[in-house]
Amino acid sequence: MDLRVKTGIDKLDQILKGGIPRGSVVLLAGGPGTGKTILSARFLYSGITDYNENGMYVSFTEPRDTFKRYMLGLGWNFDTLEKKGLFTYLDLFSTSEEGLDHVIKTILEPIPTRNIKRLVIDSVTALSISLGERYKVRNIVYLLKQLLKQTDCTSIFVAEVPFGYPMMGIGIEEFVVDGVIVLELQREGYEFKRRLAVLKMRGTDHDLRYFRFDIQHEVGLKIMPILAE
Repeated sequence: MDLRVKTGIDKLDQILKGGIPRGSVVLLAGGPGTGKTILSARFLYSGITDYNENGMYVSFTEPRDTFKRYMLGLGWNFDTLEKKGLFTYLDLFSTSEEGLDHVIKTILEPIPTRNIKRLVIDSVTALSISLGERYKVRNIVYLLKQLLKQTDCTSIFVAEVPFGYPMMGIGIEEFVVDGVIVLELQREGYEFKRRLAVLKMRGTDHDLRYFRFDIQHEVGLKIMPILAE
């Protein structure tokens, strides 16, 4: 088995010197409109169609039909993959009544039975908010990471960053994960440009520079040459 997991985005794999180390938990942090869902979906779709690795998307923000319709607009038919048993979508929009133990059990149970190799949780920020004040993001991330390390999953945890906020997610969850990828909107004159950087990735050398990217049909994230700073 390859020790690297390809993201499905060629330039990002080059930045990571071959891909994400298998079994890693990566925090994908960014504000609204930065492309977090698209990068995450591309990671799963490419895993299924290019590398025969089943994927699961756990959402605390939008229902299954909305996600599949949006992705179909980009050229990715997750409905077909779901019907073949290759893709699993968990809609956990309402979690406050069930509690954290139930949520974690619901996420972990399908992993061995459906042979899940790639997992996305969108988002740990929304999960923390829905569970209430006593559940801090960093504690949820740490617990999920420890449990997922017992599986063969490579995981992306999405964290939402308010525009202009300097930290990832809510606080220090970036210190307990294996990798951190940030997506940003940068104002240039009268418009905003998207950019990406890999701030941390245990187990591999990686490029620390910022890269500009656009969102394109079927490709997802199209990463441009290195930004001149």
